[in-house]
Amino acid sequence: MEITKSGSILQVRGISPFSLDEIFDCGQAFRYKKLEDGRYINVAFNKVIELNYKDGVLYIEGADEKDFYDIWRNYFDLESDYAAIQKELLNDQVLRDVIPFGSGIRILRQDMWETLITFIISQQNNIPRIKGIIERLCGMLGGEIYFKGEKYRAFPTPEAILQAGLGGLEGIRCGFRSAYILDAASKVASGDIDLNEIKDLSTDEARKKLLTIKGVGPKVCDCVLLFGAYKTDAFPVDVWMDRALQFYYGKGKKFDPSVFGKYSGIAQQYLFYYARENKIGK
Repeated sequence: MEITKSGSILQVRGISPFSLDEIFDCGQAFRYKKLEDGRYINVAFNKVIELNYKDGVLYIEGADEKDFYDIWRNYFDLESDYAAIQKELLNDQVLRDVIPFGSGIRILRQDMWETLITFIISQQNNIPRIKGIIERLCGMLGGEIYFKGEKYRAFPTPEAILQAGLGGLEGIRCGFRSAYILDAASKVASGDIDLNEIKDLSTDEARKKLLTIKGVGPKVCDCVLLFGAYKTDAFPVDVWMDRALQFYYGKGKKFDPSVFGKYSGIAQQYLFYYARENKIGK
């Protein structure tokens, strides 16, 4: 990986396989906006950056080298060798066909708190509505961030959500999920749930902790573990994944993701993206 700077833009080379379209469109994050020319605006960790990936070079505007090494290198999982990971996963016949379709996917290492709330919001929801609820939540309770003359909003803290209460969350229009958001905020703010500690626990122990939060079931829990705690053995299963597993690995059979080893969560993203985009099993 080579980092250079041209004016206000960082240029990152040597990170193939990598695709912004596949990374942002595979269902793991929601606070991005694709511009008409293919660039992306992304909000994470109280920062706003503009991204473009062209001819093997990732262009990042809005970040200096310190930000890159402190935040974005880890966020985009740039230190992991995805070519080697894919080679290991290609032992599975299904993945040999599936991985090339989304080979540029990387697991985003997102903020645990934000990941928890966004995936609580995601349950029984579609992506446009999820993004709308999150933007309303941030617009009402998040701090201001300015980028290129535009105002954006940070993700609200647990304390800000607690202060708003159920009444204050009515404006985000997320229905029954408001009570779940408030319960998560209460448990995190009080220290009953220590999200940093969860990262250090085994996947099974981390699951037990997260499942004590109202509205966090197995699928939401594994999304938080995979995209927030970077536990790559977590294997979220939603409707699309269930269809894909039934279609490829046997109808009526219970699938054991441990067959993919320590990268089962990464395998899940390749399978999920392929199944959803190609409407497998529908």
